[in-house]
Amino acid sequence: MEKTTEKRAFERFEDRAEIIYGVPGTGSFANAKMFDCSMGGMFFKSKYAMNPGTPLSIRINHLCSIFDAKVIRCMEMLGDQTPEYGIGIQYLEPVPE
Repeated sequence: MEKTTEKRAFERFEDRAEIIYGVPGTGSFANAKMFDCSMGGMFFKSKYAMNPGTPLSIRINHLCSIFDAKVIRCMEMLGDQTPEYGIGIQYLEPVPE
């Protein structure tokens, strides 16, 4: 089997941080757990499915910044007792180092 070339623009780092996210203008927010992140985006698990293109505001609990982002992908995570969704997001501007 051939090895595929990584197509990501930024290196990813594992991080199990707690986050808070919401759709701007709705006034509702939810907690989730981040699993990895990079300067360009992150992957987290959510109780809620989201359509690609959905705008989000993300706050990583141990940081003081809020990041604007959009959903790139959403996939149902099978095997869990309660439904969960894997959410891949892209920051609207790269996060500074």
